[in-house]
Amino acid sequence: MATIIAGVYFLCEIGLHYDNIGSWTGLLVSITLALKWSHASQWDAWKAAHSKATSVLRGCCGLLAGCAVITLGVMTFGIPANDVSEDAVVIILGTGVDSDGKPSILMQGRVDAAVDYLKSHLEAPIIVSGGGIGGDIPITEAESMKQALMDAGIDESRIYLEDESTSTAENLRYSATLIHAEGLSTHVVIVTSNFHAYRSCLYAKRNGLTARAVTSSTPWWSVGACVIREMYGILDSWLIHRI
Repeated sequence: MATIIAGVYFLCEIGLHYDNIGSWTGLLVSITLALKWSHASQWDAWKAAHSKATSVLRGCCGLLAGCAVITLGVMTFGIPANDVSEDAVVIILGTGVDSDGKPSILMQGRVDAAVDYLKSHLEAPIIVSGGGIGGDIPITEAESMKQALMDAGIDESRIYLEDESTSTAENLRYSATLIHAEGLSTHVVIVTSNFHAYRSCLYAKRNGLTARAVTSSTPWWSVGACVIREMYGILDSWLIHRI
């Protein structure tokens, strides 16, 4: 029953356009487990006839489970608690624009968290970071966030636009370049979703920035897709995109 519920959940995420590698991975795992338990006798017979293949499969499953536990652990407990200066730059990371040019639900949550922080940091400069024009998307993530901030009463003169990045690594690399070009503080406050804070701060550190995070919550209907996708992202940051 649990696997059926999980499968329906991930199908709903895909239907709600959270159709990324996270939601598809969750759906695939749910279907695999449901088939295993609904065909237990055939599975037992296959294991008996293919003992070596079964050992390899178990090893692969154990490795994947271990990676999942480790990445989930650092996602939850690995966020740095750095002290940053009062003139720290606020970097808001983009994550999708609706067809009307408004921030997606996830990105609006980040904007709202930033506005709450900025209410008590009235002089902090702000970088809105994210590209993403394509298909029926009329403006970049950075432009969408800038407009949302201005609608919330943030002075346009405080906002710097970084609208070329297409990944978390580029978000922080290009933001660091902008910070150095404008002579801003290398202390930063990264505003992003709770599941995304560890990797964002990791890339900030790699680009010479001292960072702490201000996070927004993630809607329950997108948690599965976002968290599983972020597990892949963390592994990528450790093994592939190490700059």
